Amino acid sequence: MPLLDEDAPLGREQLDALARPLIDRTVAACRAALAAAGVGPTHVFLVGGASRYPLVSTALHQALGIIPTAAEQPELAVAEGAVRPLPVESGAGAPTPGSPVRRRRSRRGVVLVAGLAVVAVSAGTALAFRPDGRGVAQELVAPATHAASSVATPTSTPTPTPTPSVAAGVDPCLVGRWQAVSYHQPGVNMWGTKVDLGLSGKGWFVNYLADGTGWTDYRAEGNKSGRAGGKTYRVTHKGTVTWRHKTVGDKLVITSVRNSGTTTWRVNGSVRVSAALTQDPEADPSASYRCDDDELTVVDNVNSETYRRIGLAQPPPR
Repeated sequence: MPLLDEDAPLGREQLDALARPLIDRTVAACRAALAAAGVGPTHVFLVGGASRYPLVSTALHQALGIIPTAAEQPELAVAEGAVRPLPVESGAGAPTPGSPVRRRRSRRGVVLVAGLAVVAVSAGTALAFRPDGRGVAQELVAPATHAASSVATPTSTPTPTPTPSVAAGVDPCLVGRWQAVSYHQPGVNMWGTKVDLGLSGKGWFVNYLADGTGWTDYRAEGNKSGRAGGKTYRVTHKGTVTWRHKTVGDKLVITSVRNSGTTTWRVNGSVRVSAALTQDPEADPSASYRCDDDELTVVDNVNSETYRRIGLAQPPPR
């Protein structure tokens, strides 16, 4: 705070707590606009520079069950999409020099601009103070129904991709494919030595499917390592783990776990033990979690893990 020459840290949790009421009102306003228009969203597009704030996408995903799509330059979406020129009608000939060019505003464009107006008024300005300039603005686009006209539209409306339904008890934010980016398990007993294990390598993958099933992919990467007493300890998983998942409040509950593969323990590169792949028996199957659009954190009584969203969930191998 330059005027007072004092530091005033503002963490992400604090910022989210301040922003959540504004974002909730924005989402409610968008849903009310859709209801008044009598249309339902099949796609969610994030437009306006403020839409980069991660909690916006998370709130929309949770409310609508649709994974939002971010525009490459969200701050330009309104200017580029509001007005289109009409093509010259067949047989009409070229326009007379000096005559105005006929343009029309498509219904999709009207929905886009009107939706943004609601969003910008309710929340866009409120978070403009964010250091990187991100605030809150988002856009819900429903399939446009154009009135019958003898004039063809410049381009045809693409057929929307159907969004899979999400099973009861499944948090829509979880649905997708995630890659581990950090792992921490303190005080693991390695033949009488306490070792703090962390992620080693690129990180494994977890897949949460909309039907409540999921699986962990250890086929390419599954390494955890740590040093203690001048030695390097490494745990390597190879294979897959399948399970069912649901959420209860802020808890992620994993059940029906099945393992397929091996786990190998090494000390200074030499294999000490190799056995069938199993989950840590001390781990609590009900873990605390936090899902914020592209980041997932899971913490139980044994370890903590952080994941980055990398795409759509893949079905387990057969």
